[in-house]
Amino acid sequence: LYIAPKFTRGEFTLFPWQRRFLMALYGWRRADGGRRFQRALLHVPKKNGKTLLVSVLAAYELLAAGVSSPLVCSASTTRENAKQVYEQLAAAFGRNAKLKAITKPVEYQRTVRIPDRDAEYRALSADAPNAEGLNCSAVIVDEAHAHRSPKLYRTLEYAMIGRADGLMVIISTAGDDLTLWYYD
Repeated sequence: LYIAPKFTRGEFTLFPWQRRFLMALYGWRRADGGRRFQRALLHVPKKNGKTLLVSVLAAYELLAAGVSSPLVCSASTTRENAKQVYEQLAAAFGRNAKLKAITKPVEYQRTVRIPDRDAEYRALSADAPNAEGLNCSAVIVDEAHAHRSPKLYRTLEYAMIGRADGLMVIISTAGDDLTLWYYD
């Protein structure tokens, strides 16, 4: 049975697979309170709600993960794809009066800031300038199979080194070019 995500008044219903993924990722903690998983890999066919899932992950990491001064970055292959994730996140915050009051979207930078939490979301693309020097609490690599170079992925992987409980979520379709770095 195929049940599409449903949007009404700013609310949405997740696909069953999206709920299962989020429950597995966030439903478990280690005895010391840290994340059970600090890296997750999810392969899903095209047009199955990956952008929505990336937005939900980013919002949770910014607002509810309990991380001090969170910096959440989503890495896409192109500026257009990065813009889609930013727009969905900013629109979701804009539809809720409480979230709208505390968030500050900056469209030309594709960022959302939450000054009271010293929190920020950034949409990055592989064709953008260097992402060196970031201190990310969570990184979401979107369409990893389509990144022609591992440069942005590796930069963001090391950007979490200063965070004891950093999270990297890699979301992709299967792709078809077995010679790309991603298949290693």
